[in-house]
Amino acid sequence: AKDRESLTAAMRALDRVLRARRDWIPSWYLANHRSAYWDMFGFPEQKPDFGFPVEALWWVDKGKAAKIGKA
Repeated sequence: AKDRESLTAAMRALDRVLRARRDWIPSWYLANHRSAYWDMFGFPEQKPDFGFPVEALWWVDKGKAAKIGKA
């Protein structure tokens, strides 16, 4: 970017793209994978033993989502 304003606009655009996706980082030599996400999601208190993967049970918590970008 040639100036701070252009950099800020580009970073905000990238932020929107990344938040629209569900990214994960493959770790072929570890026993599990790591996920990156914004802390704007709610989770059930008790997760089911069988059935859906935990990421299918997330929902957007409007209170948490409103705080993103205000820090």
